Amino acid sequence: MTRLRRTIVATILVFVVALPALAAAAQDQQAMPKVFITGQIRAAGGYKFEEGLTVGQLIAIAGGLTPYGTTSSITIFRRVDNAKEPQKLDATVTTVLHEGDVVTVGRRS
Repeated sequence: MTRLRRTIVATILVFVVALPALAAAAQDQQAMPKVFITGQIRAAGGYKFEEGLTVGQLIAIAGGLTPYGTTSSITIFRRVDNAKEPQKLDATVTTVLHEGDVVTVGRRS
């Protein structure tokens, strides 16, 4: 097989096989229920939600606190009953999360 032909075949395989698989994986990721964490955390972002997940477990999944983070300053923003604005709730490491919660870990004083 010539070099040009191998390049063409490889390019076609990318468009026919790899791209649809990547698109399907991206859709699965978007459909996955998530919780979010930000603030003084090592790896802020969205994480898979599972029933019974606590704030402490989410902090561990997200790599733990930064040197400046504290577990005595945790806030959850949660939408309740399809309200336009989320409610702001004080939380501890034992607080059980709901799908879509946004957790903010505060800074040490």
